[in-house]
Amino acid sequence: IERVEKKLHLSYDELIESRYLLRRNHFASAPSPEELVERKMTLKLLYSAFKTLAEEEQALTEALFYEGMTEREYAESIGVSQPAVFHQKRKILAKIRKMLGGKNQ
Repeated sequence: IERVEKKLHLSYDELIESRYLLRRNHFASAPSPEELVERKMTLKLLYSAFKTLAEEEQALTEALFYEGMTEREYAESIGVSQPAVFHQKRKILAKIRKMLGGKNQ
C-alpha cells in the first residue's frame, strides 16, 4: 500500500514538469497556421465541387458522408440496390477528384 501511495504523490517539480509536457504535446499536435489555411482552401474547393454535382449526387454524398448512412441504408431509402449506390458513389468520387485535379481517377 505504501508503494502505491508513493506513486500517487507527485512532488511540486514533478507536477510542473507533467503540466509542461502535457501543454507542449498539446501545442505540438495543433495545426500550424499554414495547415489551417490549406484545410480551409481544400474545404472551399470541395464545397465548390459539391455544388456542381447533380441533385441526386449531392443527396447521395450528403447521406453517406455527412449523415453517416451506410450504402445499404441509403439504397433502401431510395429503392435501389446497394451495388447501385456503391457504383454511383465511386463515379461521384472520381468526378470530384477530377474537378480537384487529382491523379487517382
